[in-house]
Amino acid sequence: MLFYEGVQYKYELEKKFPGGLTCKPDFTITKPNGDVVYWEHLGLLSDPGYENKWKWKKKFYENNDISEAIGNLITSEDDRKGGLDTRVIKEKIAALKGK
Repeated sequence: MLFYEGVQYKYELEKKFPGGLTCKPDFTITKPNGDVVYWEHLGLLSDPGYENKWKWKKKFYENNDISEAIGNLITSEDDRKGGLDTRVIKEKIAALKGK
């Protein structure tokens, strides 16, 4: 959907953090003004192991000044049955683009 909406992104681009830790956000988006936004799609939250890894990663992001509250992290997720609400994704993309 990012592609079809004309949003330039890098898929699983490695990001290095202080202390040498790295991670690969699902999507790294550089906005026209140079701000970087990370988008994580949470597709398996019904799996306890996946959910725990996400909780750890979210806290790690927050400790490194990446969060939805700051505005440089976007998350989307499948429902518990694996479905995806494309309307929600389109709304998040519109907000990202400033529409």
